[in-house]
Amino acid sequence: MSSPSILISGSPHPKTRSLFVAVAILFAAIAAGFGAFWLCTFFGTADLRSVSADRDAGLVWLRREFHLTDAQFQRIQALQTAYAGKCDLMCQQIMNANAALDAAISRNRRVTPEIQQAMSEVTRVQQECQQSMLAHIYEVSEQMNPNSAEQYLQIMKQRIIQPGLPSTTAVSR
Repeated sequence: MSSPSILISGSPHPKTRSLFVAVAILFAAIAAGFGAFWLCTFFGTADLRSVSADRDAGLVWLRREFHLTDAQFQRIQALQTAYAGKCDLMCQQIMNANAALDAAISRNRRVTPEIQQAMSEVTRVQQECQQSMLAHIYEVSEQMNPNSAEQYLQIMKQRIIQPGLPSTTAVSR
């Protein structure tokens, strides 16, 4: 006589098989969800990835956003190329002035003439940079259609008057 608690059979218990099927369906659904997400992300961002990989990604954005003609784009590209070296130099001057102020603050425990001088230099180079950047923004806007120029100036105004940007964010490299 055989014991009722021992089943000798080649097939799993029906509850075990149901659990296995449910877990397999769950994993398949999760895998399908991740696959769909990846495909949508990959194909949905293809245009953005191609623009960001471009050496002139900012200019490509400008061209698309403001519907620039080839001639407008070429003139703006030339202005940007001419301005890039000056911008990099000014950014380096800002970083140097900030470093000098940082060092002066670290050496002193009160406001000294050295700190006042360093603060004045930071203000001077930042103002020089802002003026130069604004002049460049105006030059770029002059190459655009009037409506695009107005929209561009409104966007770029925030770069001029936005306080609190770390000096390292200004470096164009």
